[in-house]
Amino acid sequence: MKLTKARDWQESMHPFLIEGFLSGSRTLLSGEPKIGKSMLAGHLVSSLIHLTPFLGIAPQMGFHKVAWMGFDASWQAEYKAKFPFEVDHVYFAESIEFNQENEWNDLGNLLIEGGFTLFVVDHLYGMAGSLELDKSYEMSRAISPILKLQNKTQIPLLLITHAPKTGTGRAAHSTYLEAQFRHL
Repeated sequence: MKLTKARDWQESMHPFLIEGFLSGSRTLLSGEPKIGKSMLAGHLVSSLIHLTPFLGIAPQMGFHKVAWMGFDASWQAEYKAKFPFEVDHVYFAESIEFNQENEWNDLGNLLIEGGFTLFVVDHLYGMAGSLELDKSYEMSRAISPILKLQNKTQIPLLLITHAPKTGTGRAAHSTYLEAQFRHL
């Protein structure tokens, strides 16, 4: 534990990767199933990689390298088919469930060593395994490893999650999640 005098405290800056869309720390992308969340995330990633505007907004300049962890069947083939020009800058991470602490630590080290500028988790419910995410303590357990990973690496995180079919687009269990992330 460290205490810092207020006068000496320095704010750590997390500039947006894409202003208003992709935070420099944690972004939550939610919507109903099969509405195009992964496609939108793919276009955000494409904008970063090619330094082209996303909906008229220029991304943060620099060399961008993205790690993407998916949980749906055949997601890798689908990504490569839809985004063939990004495959040299996007790396597929093996799927890790929330309770595999050693694997999360290893992944964090790989992200740091590899110079990654964004980590995408597509989607929360795959990562959560058999947890009952309608209970806040279970939700806390589910997202704990990615919050720890993001804190350790300081690499921006885009978490994709499903919303209930209410038409609002808000993430299921949104109060807890939105407290931890900027909501797209």
